[in-house]
Amino acid sequence: MDRRIAENETALQELDTEVAVQNEARTNLLRGLRLVGEIGEDAIRDDKLKFRDKKQAVDVMLEGMKGELELETANQTMEFLREIAKILREEVKDDETLRRLAVRLTELGRLFNNRVPTGSRS
Repeated sequence: MDRRIAENETALQELDTEVAVQNEARTNLLRGLRLVGEIGEDAIRDDKLKFRDKKQAVDVMLEGMKGELELETANQTMEFLREIAKILREEVKDDETLRRLAVRLTELGRLFNNRVPTGSRS
């Protein structure tokens, strides 16, 4: 029984670690997307940067904003899953059920982590 509790804790800690690494990657990607959006916005305002036309600058700005929105949505989803895991840890007393739930939450977290945008979509 103690072994199962330790396994459950290990699975949840692995999920927390994986989420932390993903969040750091998302934070870095978010910085880049914001920069892209700012570049497009600056070009729209004062033509300092060379784009083919205003539409191209708007497209760049919108792509950055879309990426930011996707990342924020993914971050909120992962935070929600972590909160569910905490509640389950506190409320579920059966070790086997807790273990199965931990595995399923980990799989669900990985599924949502794979939805992080990796580049431009046309």
